[in-house]
Amino acid sequence: DGTDNQLLHEEGIEEAEKGIAFIEGIPLEELTQEQRYIRKNLYTRLNEANRTLGNLEYSEKCMRMIIEDSEKFPEDDKAALGWYYLHLARVLAHKKQPEDFKESQQLLEKSKAIFEKWGGKSSVGYVHMVWGMLRMNEGRYEEALEENAKATRIIEETIGSGHADIGKMKLFEANIYRSMGDEETALRCYRKSEEMLIQRNSPLLAQKVREVMESGKIGY
Repeated sequence: DGTDNQLLHEEGIEEAEKGIAFIEGIPLEELTQEQRYIRKNLYTRLNEANRTLGNLEYSEKCMRMIIEDSEKFPEDDKAALGWYYLHLARVLAHKKQPEDFKESQQLLEKSKAIFEKWGGKSSVGYVHMVWGMLRMNEGRYEEALEENAKATRIIEETIGSGHADIGKMKLFEANIYRSMGDEETALRCYRKSEEMLIQRNSPLLAQKVREVMESGKIGY
């Protein structure tokens, strides 16, 4: 249930912080490329867990730290910086402040430019996914639906219709309809998302969708 999911995220945060403690005192310039990769990966996990738990300020702090590190060593992984911009854009979109919306838009544009050069078409699909979230939080619902549909199409074409992320895209669509006040359509989309995730052997995600559906709130 929701309590179990929260405990899993909290345990994940605790383990990631233990890992970071081993290298935290070492200057970035003295870390090997592999150690820098591990450090960024641990902070990315902290970002994801804290974002899910609603700790957006801490999540934002993690992503800004990763981006600062990555911009110092751009040759480590050219496409990775696009993902870091994308993660920060998603956090800012959820903060629902006008100044954050503007920066989120700028980060998505930078992320898309990197992916078009280095990351591949499937990565661009996830940019449109976050653009859909941003437009929803801005109250631009028709544009949000268009971006979500574009993301779904790209991900289907590149990764395949059997991927669990296709079921998650239906969840995001449901969130948009719920934000619009169209609860009837939202419930249909939530149920379809749950069904698709079960078919794609993702029972934990399906359970999360049901929790969101029954909560009457927006959830990811």
